[in-house]
Amino acid sequence: PKTPQKRQFTSPPDAAVTVKKARTGRAESPEPSDDLKARARALLEDKGVNDGIPASLFCPITQALLQDPVMTVDGFTYERVNIENWFKRKKTSPSTNLPISDVKLTPNLNIKWSIDEFLTARARELRRSEQHSSAGTHHVCQNLGPVKSVSELAGMFSKLDGMRDLLAETLKDWGPPKIVVIGSESSGKSSVL
Repeated sequence: PKTPQKRQFTSPPDAAVTVKKARTGRAESPEPSDDLKARARALLEDKGVNDGIPASLFCPITQALLQDPVMTVDGFTYERVNIENWFKRKKTSPSTNLPISDVKLTPNLNIKWSIDEFLTARARELRRSEQHSSAGTHHVCQNLGPVKSVSELAGMFSKLDGMRDLLAETLKDWGPPKIVVIGSESSGKSSVL
């Protein structure tokens, strides 16, 4: 008998670019290579859930970044191989420990696309970082010390100028924190500020 093969699903080729263009009015840089995405994945896996990476992108069983996310009938998402191994030993939900009678698994395409989008964004950051590092801009940041002349300062700023686009994109949504203090008269609101 013929063994069924697992389908490998990838997001539509230009889906992320189309979404980005619709949101911002401009297309993102070209798609990073698979090698760069693999390096971004390895970096993310080293950082773990506590480094700003959404917990939903990790398998609850192993805490590893999902590659082939599937959903169980109780609505939780796991890495396919991990949940298949779990169900060989137990017929319970790893998340709730409640019994599961139906071990049917459904690919979670939304999570798959989220991971792809996340990896693509991180791969682009990695590529920009490598481009700027190769241009020598990282030396400027590492060697900040007393400036001996105006021409030395001008040289530092000319090297930083190459990072203008990276800084603008990184800080585009940044703003100073907004503080609202509410209270009655003479309640110490000015002391807080």
